[in-house]
Amino acid sequence: MRTNRRDGTDFGFNLIEVLIALAIVATLTAIGAPVAASVTDASRARHAAAFVNSRFRLARQDALSHGVSVGVVFDQKGSSWTLRVCRDGNRNGIRRADISSGDDPCIDGPYALGDVVPQVQVAVDPTLKGPSGEAASPDPVR
Repeated sequence: MRTNRRDGTDFGFNLIEVLIALAIVATLTAIGAPVAASVTDASRARHAAAFVNSRFRLARQDALSHGVSVGVVFDQKGSSWTLRVCRDGNRNGIRRADISSGDDPCIDGPYALGDVVPQVQVAVDPTLKGPSGEAASPDPVR
């Protein structure tokens, strides 16, 4: 504050002080924005993983309490994925035909992962080899 009133008190800022303050704020914003974006992305990934993990825990608890096979079923529709927890109702394994007919009821879901945690997508690394060493493939189910 450089300008003096008649009573000797200061008020206001000069242009150089304002420009320096704006430059400092702009620099801190430019440094902090990528860090904030990275933290946000990591948080979304953690939330999505925790949600999927909770569905696996639900399937395990339901299997133990009912004494039947319970599975987490993933479905791909276009580029998005859904998941649901289904119980083996006729004791021949969980099959899509049995799910469609109602013989294997789904006790939870379906959940679209992109709706549960916005801006999260399931992706498959097409360069990874299969579990038995087979050739790399973009197909998530081998």
